[in-house]
Amino acid sequence: MFLDGKYAFGITRANAETLQIGMKLTSSDIDRLKEKDQENRILSAALKSLSYRPKSENELQKKLEQKGFDPEQITPVMDRLKQHRLINDNDFSAMWVENQTNFRPRGKRLLSLELRKKGVGEENIADSLKDLDEERAAFECAARYARRLQGLDWKTFRAKLGGHLSRRGFGYDLTSQVIRKLWQEIQISDEDQPL
Repeated sequence: MFLDGKYAFGITRANAETLQIGMKLTSSDIDRLKEKDQENRILSAALKSLSYRPKSENELQKKLEQKGFDPEQITPVMDRLKQHRLINDNDFSAMWVENQTNFRPRGKRLLSLELRKKGVGEENIADSLKDLDEERAAFECAARYARRLQGLDWKTFRAKLGGHLSRRGFGYDLTSQVIRKLWQEIQISDEDQPL
């Protein structure tokens, strides 16, 4: 933007369209233009970041701060995004749990830890995990991995599959139950194989 024939500062096209050649601006008008321009830059950066994948409020806040934006200037943009439901921790945590359960099943413990790391509050975490069928998730996770373990003895099968389920956040009791069930299914299916 040029003031009195000299370059003064840059503004976005949306803000420039509100101006006309020869328009007289006071210092408060200039400050307002700069503030509005900064808000547009923050909004643009936030939307670009959200276009890659949904984020929790805390993740997005940190991302914008890392880009060098002032936290006080970020707040109104975050409020605007919340108002339009572009960020919502409850929706984000529900989506995260559903996505992880469908593609890489995990236990409640690990999902809860991942959501905490993303800055999601305990209430939202509990709400998103309340309907999770952890037994089904553990069985699906184990069944995928167990295909690689066919032909192993019981002790090795139990150790490898138990370690896999444990790393995925499933508890000991559930892990033991799922391992026994899969072992029995594998033994029965092996008996059905022709010699």
